Amino acid sequence: MKQSATEPFILPFLVALIGLALLLDRFLFFPNIDLLSLIPLLLVITGLALLFQGDFELDNVTRSFGITRGSVQSATIELNSGEIDVAVGALDRADRLIAGQYARSARPLLHVDEARTHAYLRLDRANTYWSNTAKWEVELALNLPWQPIISTNLGNLALNLHGLIVDGGVVATGMGDIELVCPRETLHPLTIMSQMGTIQVVCPTGYNVEVSIEGTIFSRVRADQHGFEQIHALKYRSLHPTAAAPVVQLIVKTTFGDVYLARAS
Repeated sequence: MKQSATEPFILPFLVALIGLALLLDRFLFFPNIDLLSLIPLLLVITGLALLFQGDFELDNVTRSFGITRGSVQSATIELNSGEIDVAVGALDRADRLIAGQYARSARPLLHVDEARTHAYLRLDRANTYWSNTAKWEVELALNLPWQPIISTNLGNLALNLHGLIVDGGVVATGMGDIELVCPRETLHPLTIMSQMGTIQVVCPTGYNVEVSIEGTIFSRVRADQHGFEQIHALKYRSLHPTAAAPVVQLIVKTTFGDVYLARAS
């Protein structure tokens, strides 16, 4: 999926132009010209672009989408949201694979394997207008295993995986926070990472959750004593799981952010 040719370009062009002018001025390529005096002219050009094209107006409009399940039995979803916040939840419709709200300038990329049993979906910040900062909201079908590959630089992730089956995957942020409600089952461990953001793991009542934490001296772990017990130095297990509850394995990695383990209220 490629970006539209009408996507705004004035701001990046002006930033590059100003940077080039200052660089040339610094190294005395224009000894008789004060390049800083050209900044008002650049501001006039910017104002005209705003007046006639509206290139700088932030776009917070989303578009609804939905994809039918068909014969799909498992799925991978990749979300690269950059600075955009993301919310993921469960979709209680047997005929739908995924539904949600996405930037109005793009649609999710869908690929299905030859057997038409595994679907690969991708939502990418690079395929949306830079001015669109609307929050992404995605709901996933309950009755099939998902492999989430979700990353963001500055955005926050709110992932309510309650009732879902997860087959491995990675959830990662740079500076954003992560709030994750545990899935009901993991076929392979789910890895949750944040460099500087807070990670909060919420365990629904009756779930059998095991959390292994890989932290540093800059991070702290705070576990709800009514919801988790510490079984090793950096390993925790949920209290009072139901007898038939499948194991949910989480690997939490952080550098500067704190980790909170809580039981759902």
